[in-house]
Amino acid sequence: MNKNILLLVIAAVLIAPAASFAQATLEGKVALPKMHFSPVVTERYEIVSKAGVLATDPPRAVVYLEGDFRVPANLPTKEVAQKDLAFLPPLLAIEVGTKVTFPNLDDTYHNIFSYSPTKRFDLGRYPPGENRG
Repeated sequence: MNKNILLLVIAAVLIAPAASFAQATLEGKVALPKMHFSPVVTERYEIVSKAGVLATDPPRAVVYLEGDFRVPANLPTKEVAQKDLAFLPPLLAIEVGTKVTFPNLDDTYHNIFSYSPTKRFDLGRYPPGENRG
C-alpha cells in the first residue's frame, strides 16, 4: 500500500511542473494616460451610419507578455468586421502569425490598411459583402 502512495506522489511531482507551464494567472492594474479629447468628426466629414453618429468609447488596453514562447502550429483565423462604419470587435489582440480577415458588412466600400512598423498592409477598396485578409 505504501508503495502505491509513493508512486502516486512521484507521479504528481513529475506532472505538476508540466501542468504549470500550461496556465498562469496575471493580476495587476493598467495605468491609462489622462485623456485629451478633441473632436473626431469635422464639419466636412461627419461619420454617420444607420445606427447614428459614432460615439467615443472608453480607452482600451492590451496586456501582453514578452519572452520566447512556443507558437502553436495551427493558429485560428481571427475576424474584425466592419459594420455601421466601425470595427467589431473594436480591439483584437492577436498572436504573431495569426491570419485576420476583414468582412465588409456595410453598404459602402471600405479600405483596410496599417502603417504599423510591425506589419504594414493595404487591402485596397472592396465592396459590401466582400471579405479580405
